[in-house]
Amino acid sequence: MISRRYQARGYPSPRPLTDPNDYTFAAYDSGHLVGTVSMRFDSSAGLMAEQLYPSEVAALRAHELQLCEFTRLALDEQAMSKEVLGSLFHSCYLYAHIVRHLTHAVIEVNPRHVAFYRRVLHFRIAGEERHNQRVDAPAVLLVLDFSVIARELDRFFADPNWRNHSKSFFVHWFSPEDAAGVAARLRRDHAAGRLAA
Repeated sequence: MISRRYQARGYPSPRPLTDPNDYTFAAYDSGHLVGTVSMRFDSSAGLMAEQLYPSEVAALRAHELQLCEFTRLALDEQAMSKEVLGSLFHSCYLYAHIVRHLTHAVIEVNPRHVAFYRRVLHFRIAGEERHNQRVDAPAVLLVLDFSVIARELDRFFADPNWRNHSKSFFVHWFSPEDAAGVAARLRRDHAAGRLAA
């Protein structure tokens, strides 16, 4: 799916992930793969974003932030994109922040998607537009403070009528009850070593 979606946008197909710090989350609908996103945890091997934004990532580390990186987002063109995207990002948030206690995520996005990530997912700009050689396209570095997501989720779900707020992207995330179940399952799998890269 990733190769197909990259090719549809005119990007080179990404190389397979082989680093043990890379994890891929997948969303399925009736047994069919409808979306994926990869998450890379910071380590001595570094983050992919450092190839284009070395000083910006170094500055984040200098503030003692615990980092991960979102990469290789791909959605099936026939899928209900908001629901798929919501479940993928919520899963990543739960594993990175709730289970592994990381504080921030970085992502490189095409400039035309910056407004969406800032408005809907509360990312902020961390690095100016540059040309990403890996995909031969422009990119902007964004950073997300997971505590902001936690605060906004609490605020959204505090309203007993949250299901009626169809304009909020959070309506497509897991309910508090479902999120607790997903986090517990991720915590068990992590502790048992069942989450493989």
